[in-house]
Amino acid sequence: MDLVIRGARVADGTGGPSYTADVAVHEGRVVDIGRIPGGGRRTLDAHGLVLAPGFIDMHAHSDLALLR
Repeated sequence: MDLVIRGARVADGTGGPSYTADVAVHEGRVVDIGRIPGGGRRTLDAHGLVLAPGFIDMHAHSDLALLR
């Protein structure tokens, strides 16, 4: 495991209530959510924080207006 995030409040986007869990990440992908024994190369304490995988920033500006 590259990264284990411990004790985050997970809002997974399913519409269900958020829940507290550990999240394991390997090679840039979430590979496990739940109680994860052991650790990763890196471990983050996320107690008191919300983790919401999947959000992307859709806000963008185009510089094409400058070329007109």
